[in-house]
Amino acid sequence: MRTVTYKGRDYYLLQDAYINGDCYTAVAEDDEGGEYIIAWDFADDFDPHGDEEGDACDWDNPTSVTRID
Repeated sequence: MRTVTYKGRDYYLLQDAYINGDCYTAVAEDDEGGEYIIAWDFADDFDPHGDEEGDACDWDNPTSVTRID
C-alpha cells in the first residue's frame, strides 16, 4: 500500500489515482480509519492525451486532502 504524506500526516492509498477533471484523485485512509480524497494537480507541461501518467503530477506532494466520511 502506497503512503502519501500531506502537511506532516500520513495517508494510505486504497486505490490507484485516476484523472478526475483537471487533476488526479484517489481514495485514502489515515491511521484512525478515516477516509479521504487525495488530489494532485497536473504538472504545468502535462498533456493527458499523450504524456505518460508517471509524469502527470508531483506524486510525492499532493495538493489537497479532503475528508469524506
